[in-house]
Amino acid sequence: MPVDHAELCATTPNKDLTPYQYEGYMGNYGNTLDRWYRRAAMVLWPHQRSFAARAEAGFEGAIRELQEHLDAGELETARILARSLAPFWKHPGAGEAAEPLFTATLPVAVGLREADTAAILLAPSGWRP
Repeated sequence: MPVDHAELCATTPNKDLTPYQYEGYMGNYGNTLDRWYRRAAMVLWPHQRSFAARAEAGFEGAIRELQEHLDAGELETARILARSLAPFWKHPGAGEAAEPLFTATLPVAVGLREADTAAILLAPSGWRP
């Protein structure tokens, strides 16, 4: 099953992981085994929820994807995807400031040409109709 690079994430760098087994130099007994790490998680969701799942992980990528749909003339697709954000699209993501979020989102909100959907997109920036 192919996985897009944007769908991968590592929350802890390998250097910060604790090995579950450590063996130093083993002399003539065998090869040196330094460290073994086994950490993995797979999260699956229905294909129709893939945009919302990625958007919840990062607002910036969602806005960029919506703009790509608008640029391609896929207005109705962009509107449907933007509406799917309503349940969680209320606060900027971790470390995302409201002003840059507003600046990036405003052209997309205007491009949707639908006031209610634009209001959903602009809600995290503190904008109210």
